[in-house]
Amino acid sequence: DVPRAEFCCRLGYQYLQRNHITKAIFWYKLAADLEKPDYRRGFYYENCWTWLPHIQLCICYFRLGDYEQSYRHNEFARSFQPNDVSVLHNKQLLEKILLDNKVAYGRGKSTVPVALSNFKGDTFRMFLETPGFIEETIMNSGSWEPHLTQLLSKVIRDDSVFLDIGTNIGYHALYVASLNPKVTCICFEPHPAIYNQLKRNIDSNGFDNIISHNKAVGDTTGNIDFYMQNEDSYNRGMSGVHYNNAIGHNFEKIEVEVVTLDDFLDEETKRRISVLKIDTQGFEYQVLSGALDLIQQSQPVIAFEFHDYSETRLQDILDLLPNYKVYKIH
Repeated sequence: DVPRAEFCCRLGYQYLQRNHITKAIFWYKLAADLEKPDYRRGFYYENCWTWLPHIQLCICYFRLGDYEQSYRHNEFARSFQPNDVSVLHNKQLLEKILLDNKVAYGRGKSTVPVALSNFKGDTFRMFLETPGFIEETIMNSGSWEPHLTQLLSKVIRDDSVFLDIGTNIGYHALYVASLNPKVTCICFEPHPAIYNQLKRNIDSNGFDNIISHNKAVGDTTGNIDFYMQNEDSYNRGMSGVHYNNAIGHNFEKIEVEVVTLDDFLDEETKRRISVLKIDTQGFEYQVLSGALDLIQQSQPVIAFEFHDYSETRLQDILDLLPNYKVYKIH
């Protein structure tokens, strides 16, 4: 029989109370890996199937001194509870510890070249500036958000366009470009320093099917405020148009250029979009609002993150997409 997350969490808690950390980790990891049951009546506690095992694993790994794993599980917990006071406190504490440790051991900022591959075995290269959460996750696991790359691998069509809004350092765009040279990848990344990393990663592969733009995407054209995390932030991927607590205090408010997809892209390109991926830290509604003509013409698969700290409700986003079925992937 498949165990229930509620029992796994309870056993993990008992072992954690007795300071049997490795046994606690076993049960909390088991809870975190379980799929939610279809039948949820009676004894069902949602937290045990979502964020609770991860926040407890954060505590366990912290006690073992494995701060990278502790941070990783706190980030998983934050994906479910982005405004939780304890989760945000953990984030700031762990980022300081991780950065201090890198400096203490003389590692500072360094650039690490890595060779990666898609599911067919085709390779691509990235230059990763460490320390950094996204960069170190790619170094340690060989991937970033594998649930998303699995989806992209299934739905990208030949001779189509993949729009990557909030590209960061380019993992998904490079993955798609290496997977199918007949797909054109168009990337948008507003953070100036991260965009420079993205451009270097694109240039190092020599792909001729990736186009990049150092711009934000929204529902207006012109300039817009952008909360840019500084170089010594451990996870600069939290930078965005809207300020949120996860950005922390180490940021600079700058102006960046913003465009709408409907105005910026030509008509032929708008008819060829197969996938629209949006990761803009709470600005997803505005991106979609500025792409309604594109969406009507192409009916692309749309993959976006939703954050509780967004100024718009999830239902507001879904109302923009009346003809779409919605699924949650993680």
